[in-house]
Amino acid sequence: MDVEYVRKNYNIAELTETITRDEPRLLPEQREIYIEIIDSVRLNQGKLFFLNAPVHTGKTFVINFILAKLRAERRIAIACASSGIAATPL
Repeated sequence: MDVEYVRKNYNIAELTETITRDEPRLLPEQREIYIEIIDSVRLNQGKLFFLNAPVHTGKTFVINFILAKLRAERRIAIACASSGIAATPL
């Protein structure tokens, strides 16, 4: 599939709605992670991040928010998980 097609295929209105709704819901620790990852992407630093936390601490929420933010900027963003169970919600 053509990369430009993928970039242009995002529903920007829906992503913007998600960002507007969810950004105020970020907890301080979640916001810190979000800012660090977004800054890394915008500065083209090529870092690898591993998000590890106990269950029900908002990992999927943060990942989905980061994906929405990057995709709204028309960037290609893909989430990966290292186990089948962790990959299920993604």
